[in-house]
Amino acid sequence: MDTPPAEDRPAFDTVRYLTGSDTRLRVLELLAAEPRDRRDLRDRLDISQPTTSRTLSEFEDRGWVTHEGRTYRATELGSFVCRSLATFLEQMETASRLEPIVQWFPTEGFGFDLDRLASADIVTPSEAAVEAPIESLASELRDASHVRSLSHGITRSLLDVQLGASPADAPAGCWVFGPEVREYLRGDPDLAEVAAAAIDSGRMEFYCYDGRVPFNVVVTDDTVNLCLTGGHGAPNAEVRTTDEAVRAWAEATIDEYLLEADRLTPASFEP
Repeated sequence: MDTPPAEDRPAFDTVRYLTGSDTRLRVLELLAAEPRDRRDLRDRLDISQPTTSRTLSEFEDRGWVTHEGRTYRATELGSFVCRSLATFLEQMETASRLEPIVQWFPTEGFGFDLDRLASADIVTPSEAAVEAPIESLASELRDASHVRSLSHGITRSLLDVQLGASPADAPAGCWVFGPEVREYLRGDPDLAEVAAAAIDSGRMEFYCYDGRVPFNVVVTDDTVNLCLTGGHGAPNAEVRTTDEAVRAWAEATIDEYLLEADRLTPASFEP
């Protein structure tokens, strides 16, 4: 069965009616919270008596409110509509925040609902701070006591921060990366020596996954850092969140790749 055009669907009319006036939504929110009389609504929202009367009459026609004397309250249906629209608006706000960076999401997406990023911190470059995403992640690495990472690429500056001034300064944890990173380390003897020392210290473990790694995700203590590169190059944006569902996804994803990866030794970085 073909889906009818949006304008022919009753739900579209309801959304358009409520979102077409900030006053309507605010009246319904107030009445869903607790019963109120007309004067209270006018005073709180600074609206006229005709507007108040018209709005309440329209709400009664839709079955959203009822009243006893001068006191109005939301019906069960009115409260449901209010909650549903609030959820919808929150999701659209999240979508608006993600629109500028969605171009760098992996093609296959992530394994969690994007509404989990509603309160995430999003760091993007600016004219004054062209390396803001890298600097933000470096700050997370610098302050972390434990790090787990899955990545298809790495920058020298981030690896320097990760490994610290000495192996003893490096946070505990492990990195799983694609073959490109291993070759990158092999091509830099100084960096390879530091990586080998970190392995010898027992604080860091490095693994190589012999296949495609679709994204960069770094778990620093209780924070998940999604480094959006569009598949190559330095991060174009960093998304940082402490959401528990995203954290569970990140940990499980790293574990999945870890099972099929080879643990590296200092000899693995030799040319």
